[in-house]
Amino acid sequence: MAWITITSDDVMDELTPLERASLSAIQGSQERLTSVLVRVVKSVRGKIVAGDAPLGPDGTVPEQLMNEVIDVARWRWLISFPQLVKMQTRERKDANDKALEELGRVQSGDVKIEDPNSQAADPQAWTILPKVRHRPRSTGPGREDGV
Repeated sequence: MAWITITSDDVMDELTPLERASLSAIQGSQERLTSVLVRVVKSVRGKIVAGDAPLGPDGTVPEQLMNEVIDVARWRWLISFPQLVKMQTRERKDANDKALEELGRVQSGDVKIEDPNSQAADPQAWTILPKVRHRPRSTGPGREDGV
């Protein structure tokens, strides 16, 4: 896993096409989403620091927390539009609450956060060694025909 930048499109992907169309029709909704997302990412990064884990590049979060960031940002964005009560579902509220619980465990240090400086954080840096198989000898002592 790596440290990633979560975009407004990542949050929008969690909505249905009809919901995306409704939100796109509201003036300033995209700017509001960007603002909410920036605040959520900053908050998550603060929780990571409080949990005594190192930070990755500015504006990034560990991929392991991607769903939590999206769930919180989506909920905060949706509740910023009181007229969109239909989109403020119980499932989305529950996802937000569960995400906040997980982020609380990050803040307390109970959840290990991947080190952004480790080789494991960069899949392109991984070395894959070929698998070595042991094959029975076809000639000499130990052959099946005893020669």
